[in-house]
Amino acid sequence: LTEERERVFKKIFNAGYENHRVSEIAQMVRSSVLNKAGNEEIEIEIVPTDDDRSYHISSSKIEHELGFTPKHTIEDAVSDLVEALHAGKLVDPMSNSCYFNIKKMQEVKLQ
Repeated sequence: LTEERERVFKKIFNAGYENHRVSEIAQMVRSSVLNKAGNEEIEIEIVPTDDDRSYHISSSKIEHELGFTPKHTIEDAVSDLVEALHAGKLVDPMSNSCYFNIKKMQEVKLQ
């Protein structure tokens, strides 16, 4: 995405496709893994948490101000990630901080 500096300077934009609950994304991941691996014994484990962050976003600002609309869905992203994992393209994907926002923020001591 390329844009004139004056149109984006000191502005924050959410660039997303749709809003989904974590449980819906878990189902997408499960389906994509099943399609790739054929394993029928993938269970989604629901774990209680005190994490009250909201993942609800609105991308209307970037659409109205810049005319940007995503070309790919969440399902597309999940499928691409499953392919990358299966092909070994991700380095140490379960512990590498570059794949975890919280770990990366802690690593760089972002407040």
